[in-house]
Amino acid sequence: MARVICITSGKGGVGKTTVTANLGTAALSGNRVCLIDADFGLRNLDIPLGLSNRVSYHISDFLTGRCALHQVIVKDKRISTLSFISCSKDEVHHDNPQVFREVVHQIAEGYDYVLIDSPAGIEN
Repeated sequence: MARVICITSGKGGVGKTTVTANLGTAALSGNRVCLIDADFGLRNLDIPLGLSNRVSYHISDFLTGRCALHQVIVKDKRISTLSFISCSKDEVHHDNPQVFREVVHQIAEGYDYVLIDSPAGIEN
């Protein structure tokens, strides 16, 4: 099972997304890494990764049963060991932290590291 690391801060604009992208693409290269954008509302981790045009489904689609988990995972074409999961800006997401935790544990089974880019603040 993967080591799960959440990059978080109570303040916005401190570089959480940049740190998540850089750790996933450089520092952990050679390991199987999955980056999860959990910033429901802003959702921008796909931009520094260059994966914006490859996102078809979001984790909200999986949580609501609209697709399978493997359909949410975007494989990076340049780094074969890097995967990305986006969240939706527009969708109403599941508000139960325990459900999200269980999904992260399910995802972690296939990776060495799972990095979660969290939203700013102290909300759920």
